[in-house]
Amino acid sequence: MVKAALQQMSALLILPPDVGDLLIEEYLEDSTDPQTIKAQFHEMMEDTIFVIPALQVANFQRSHAPVYFYEFQHRPSFFKDIKPPHVRADHGDELLFVFGTISWRGYVKVTEEEKLLSRKIMKYWANFARNGNPNGKDLPLWPVFDQEEQYLQLNTQPAVSRALKSHRLQFWTKTLPQKMQELMEAEKKHTEL
Repeated sequence: MVKAALQQMSALLILPPDVGDLLIEEYLEDSTDPQTIKAQFHEMMEDTIFVIPALQVANFQRSHAPVYFYEFQHRPSFFKDIKPPHVRADHGDELLFVFGTISWRGYVKVTEEEKLLSRKIMKYWANFARNGNPNGKDLPLWPVFDQEEQYLQLNTQPAVSRALKSHRLQFWTKTLPQKMQELMEAEKKHTEL
């Protein structure tokens, strides 16, 4: 079932069918636990659609202008019974915090930490819009994404980290293309015989 799903995903991404085996090796290894498989499949989709492309753009853009990269990691409390346990934050979850709409006029219960996180995020975004730098008074430092690849983990306790998913970036941008090339060359030799 997992192999079939990965082969379908490979087709959607216009990848050769044999790539499914490489994806299983990279993300699932020998796991047979359904919850682990689900979590790893979710991570693979997240990497494919959002994380790796964002990192590629950030790496390109940093040679032209300062880049401030972040990963929103807070699992909103109001999603605790809706999302599976392995999901911290989904694409777009930070928007409620960016625009200060996390409580939807009191219809949704949020924690004090979430209100504070929303205020910090709004300050970061306002500072960046004003002067091209998100940093400001009373805010944890948000480093420039440079050769050290430092970025801000946005959570109730923001923290600086570095080299977000460097192993996965290496896999998607170097290892996978190289193995795909090898597969295509082997297939070409096979058809020539």
